[in-house]
Amino acid sequence: ISYATGHLDGSVRARGRLSNPDLKGSIVLRDIAFTATDLAQPVHGVTGTLAFTRNELIIKKFEAHDRDGVIKIDGGAKFTDAEHVNLALDIRAKDFPIRQQGQVVATTELEAKVKAKLARKRTEVAIELGAVDMWIESLDTRSGIALAMHPDFVIDGRATRARLNAGLLGRAQRRWCYPRPGQWR
Repeated sequence: ISYATGHLDGSVRARGRLSNPDLKGSIVLRDIAFTATDLAQPVHGVTGTLAFTRNELIIKKFEAHDRDGVIKIDGGAKFTDAEHVNLALDIRAKDFPIRQQGQVVATTELEAKVKAKLARKRTEVAIELGAVDMWIESLDTRSGIALAMHPDFVIDGRATRARLNAGLLGRAQRRWCYPRPGQWR
């Protein structure tokens, strides 16, 4: 995060060990602006509340703007211990720009639910898309968009990079391939 401005109001009490903290309190975000540096994504008008209990972070009415677009997030994270986190988020976006190196490459409208189990040895993420509309900008981007599969990603637990490199499409990839081979003649 860079170029951060705005107001944080609230208080959080922290007790216990770093491996098992006991947090209580809340922080209210008012008129925050910052740039997500790695994406060069500037956001403004950031508002919302972060509430803390002993083992939970609750995100209430988080809202951020970029250009005329808005993204809204509600949800939270439950910490079973310092190494295991369960995350659940409801995400809604309207006319929100997607940037690459600061350049708007697309605009999206989105309704999604994200659930994740984060652990040191294994992370699982499920994304349920309720609605997605994306408009790709017709312009030359500063650099290409990498579409190669990352070796850490597994789709539906069935596909591996080795199978993809061997040209063997797993069941999960066939399901997401559109149109399917032989479907359009």
